[in-house]
Amino acid sequence: MAGIDERQIQMRVGGLVIDPNTKSPIVVLRGVDDERLYLPIYVGGSEASAIAAALSDIELPRPMTHDLLNNLIGLVGITLQKVTIIDLVDGTFYAELLLSDDQGHQWSLDSRPSDAIALSLRAGAEIFVAQKVVEEAGGIAEDEGDEGLEEGAEPETGGAPIIVTGDVDLEDLDPDDFGGYEM
Repeated sequence: MAGIDERQIQMRVGGLVIDPNTKSPIVVLRGVDDERLYLPIYVGGSEASAIAAALSDIELPRPMTHDLLNNLIGLVGITLQKVTIIDLVDGTFYAELLLSDDQGHQWSLDSRPSDAIALSLRAGAEIFVAQKVVEEAGGIAEDEGDEGLEEGAEPETGGAPIIVTGDVDLEDLDPDDFGGYEM
């Protein structure tokens, strides 16, 4: 998968929501240049908690795995330049981390999108998605109207909180985009 060269769309984390049918957490990426553009990605509970902690600027008494990795990357003089969701194969998303040092060396590492997103939030790295992935699994929200959760969708209770940011309205998203993707 490394080295795929194609058009990419810059996105940001629009929020975390819970699928009302499966109770699974979903990270929703939103387009930077076109806020109506979205990409839902089902993630595991631990990864959702890590993303929620970063979105909320929660400082935990001990570092989580993504905090540890971010600290290690900085300690050895490497910078996370960007993360890219590069492919969708049989319902599974694939991502890469682009790392570099101050001498111009670059490395591309395979990653799960949930880990890439959690790390990017800690490192301040930009998030990109291959255009073909957005075309296959993303969508265009019809309206930026009222913000909030669709009836029946609610923040996860118990365990670490899932933050639902105000710019994701499930009513604007196409329900067909929320099925068939593995965590």
